[in-house]
Amino acid sequence: AAWTFGATREGFKYCRQIAFLAVCHLTSPYRGVLYSVTGLDSNSCLFPLMYLIGRGNEKLELWDATLSLLGKWIGFPSVIIADKFKGIEGLFSRLCPGVCHRLCTRHIGENVQRKFGKNAKYSFLELSRAISSDEATRILGGMKTRVAEYVQEQGLEKFCRSKISVRSWGHSTTNPSESLNSVILPLRSLPFLAVMEGTRTALLKAFKTQNERLKDDIEKVPDERFLLSRKPRRFLNKTSSNSEKYTALPLSRS
Repeated sequence: AAWTFGATREGFKYCRQIAFLAVCHLTSPYRGVLYSVTGLDSNSCLFPLMYLIGRGNEKLELWDATLSLLGKWIGFPSVIIADKFKGIEGLFSRLCPGVCHRLCTRHIGENVQRKFGKNAKYSFLELSRAISSDEATRILGGMKTRVAEYVQEQGLEKFCRSKISVRSWGHSTTNPSESLNSVILPLRSLPFLAVMEGTRTALLKAFKTQNERLKDDIEKVPDERFLLSRKPRRFLNKTSSNSEKYTALPLSRS
């Protein structure tokens, strides 16, 4: 069973073009796995896109179905971040070749730590944050040979910041999807239909809360040409107040 919502399909047009894939295991007598795709709205709030329930353990064919329905129902974003599992490269190449596929650095880091220790994990995380090719080369050169070989096998273009040209809004992990899964944690022990209804109810509550907050936060600036919500208004007020603490002095050549 797979489902999405009309509000989601309409709202994604105005969201950031990034999605996160994750799974969580259901604990009801029927078992199964819940596949979820999560996006971010323009304020970086979680935006659930779609769900799919499959029997048994995590399977490539069910990820195939999830991605296919995502493209059919909502459309593919410019970036998708997912965990690494067998066959995922072929899946993205076949279904969405134009999408930038990134791997979750948190999960790769955990694998590196399990194989080579904590120091290797810290080196990997430093490499994933490298903003230039020279910096990435320097960090790779400082790694032990086995660690460097393992990291390069994952594909630098999948996680290293200096190798990725598509904007990811500061995200390099699947944490948004994991966070959403924690929100719907009480649903995991329910039958499939109850899980579907629970996700619908949670989505409606979230949209209602955000709409009410937006109505309270938005205010008109004096010239009535723009509407400012809380975050940009707070930033502008802080910048304006800080600027009064400084005085511009003429340049002296003496």
